[in-house]
Amino acid sequence: MCMMTTLVELSPQLIKLCETLHLTGPAYWFIKNTFFNHFCGGETPEEISVTMEGLKSAGIGSILDVSIEVDLDELHEEDTPEAIRALWNGRADHVASLLKGSVKAASVEPNSFAAIKLTPLLSPLTLQKVSYNLYNLRASFETSPQNSAAYVPLNQSELEDFDLFMERINGICEYAKQMKVRLMIDAEQSYFQDAIDYAALEVSRRYNQLGQEMGPLVFNTYQMYLKDSTRKLRSDYERSQRQNFTFGAKLVRGAYMVTERKRCAKLGISDIINDTIEDTHHCYDSGVEFLLDQINPTDTLSTTHAAFMVASHNKDSVNKTCIGLEKRGFAPKTEMVMFGQLMGMKDNLSYSLGGNGYRTFKYVPYGPIQEVVPYLIRRAQENSTVLGAAQEEYDLIASELKLRLLGQAATIPIEVKTA
Repeated sequence: MCMMTTLVELSPQLIKLCETLHLTGPAYWFIKNTFFNHFCGGETPEEISVTMEGLKSAGIGSILDVSIEVDLDELHEEDTPEAIRALWNGRADHVASLLKGSVKAASVEPNSFAAIKLTPLLSPLTLQKVSYNLYNLRASFETSPQNSAAYVPLNQSELEDFDLFMERINGICEYAKQMKVRLMIDAEQSYFQDAIDYAALEVSRRYNQLGQEMGPLVFNTYQMYLKDSTRKLRSDYERSQRQNFTFGAKLVRGAYMVTERKRCAKLGISDIINDTIEDTHHCYDSGVEFLLDQINPTDTLSTTHAAFMVASHNKDSVNKTCIGLEKRGFAPKTEMVMFGQLMGMKDNLSYSLGGNGYRTFKYVPYGPIQEVVPYLIRRAQENSTVLGAAQEEYDLIASELKLRLLGQAATIPIEVKTA
């Protein structure tokens, strides 16, 4: 289904058409029995328990994710500032409660994660304004005063709302610490990311202190398809060392390429994404190598300077990481380096890693289907752009069917390389 590129691109308009025609019931039935069941673990924490147990039996952990998408186009020009503020603070409190529910659900299985998306915890306009100012503050250290960009002052209400935003995040972290569940902070659109990174570093400083038995509680996400990714990864790691806390990271290639490139083109600004896929591969693999060089086989989670997840569907990157671990004397089961893939994608890679003893996780989205639809649309759009990489999975499936139906041996091995 994700191979039907035109259908995938038109899916947002088709959903809106179904809503206009009062056909959401049949539309959601179709989605639940196709995309939803493939990419999601269920609609409630209770429903995903079976999914988590199945993954555990294969040596794979779970990263639970209440899938909620937020963007600037959710706001309406006719709304007053007071109405917008009340709407978003009410919704943010509700989402914080949902995220704590995700932490509670994850706590059923030891060593699980809960993913948290920070954009629903503050009005997107305020979040964008904070990000803009943080970006310009950093840029001011790299340019002359005459070329420094203008700042957009926050009013008293926005300052108060940002304080509430940080209180919500700290509340989630406190609950996760109590429940012994680690947190993955999702990366989001570039115009929100500086504020997200600020919040992630603030809670990391507090909850990733050295000496904790469970190791770092907070893992921030680094999108290595961004031209600025290598600088940011190294800068944040160096900050963690200066401030004496463990650096927790998840490395991904990127999740918003379609929307980011459209936005850059619309605004007439330089593309923030690497010019070629080869550049992204290089940034990703270099980032992994950099972090591997910061850890030691004799360390534990309570003493290590870094712990990170290689969240990748790219077999070459995974194999390079496995080889890098072996060369440095790490056992596959080391807790400082983990692997992660999305539910419904690259299962052959995940199960091979889990079967070989590597710490492997599946990102398991869940939630009411009407809330998850924007996530599913974005995931389908991304999947439709990497069909070449999916061909191996189709070959593996065909080979397995041949084995089972005709009794002939499969010709395509599933393996994780070592040095």
